[in-house]
Amino acid sequence: MIKIEIEYRQICVFNSKLKNPYNDWSEKSVNQGFAYRKGSISFDTEYDGCFDLYLNEKLNNTDEIIREFELPFSAKNEIEIGSIIKTVKIKNNNYKSINFKLYENNQIEITFLNNKTKPRIIKTNKKLDKLKLFLKERPAK
Repeated sequence: MIKIEIEYRQICVFNSKLKNPYNDWSEKSVNQGFAYRKGSISFDTEYDGCFDLYLNEKLNNTDEIIREFELPFSAKNEIEIGSIIKTVKIKNNNYKSINFKLYENNQIEITFLNNKTKPRIIKTNKKLDKLKLFLKERPAK
């Protein structure tokens, strides 16, 4: 478990060699709960503060999952995870997808998967009426 300070309501996962690793947040991205582009995903944590981040570690958590997404993700180099303030690097083991879970008690679970999955929203606390996933966000400037 890693303690991580979240700023601007987002935790980011990206290829460490990206020139501009953070994503812009269009209205479409805000509505779906994540900003996605190849090599970089920013997840909305709904608020700032200190979070417990679990990487490739299943939680025995009875608290409510607020959001869960599964998205394709691959990187050619190391992977960085964190906020704008601080990131941690992890080794890239040729991952092809990512599963993200946000719990109601400031816990985040990120699991990297070796198989490529289709992008999908598994659970959200937002009302989604015929939402078409938006997967072509721009880099933040």
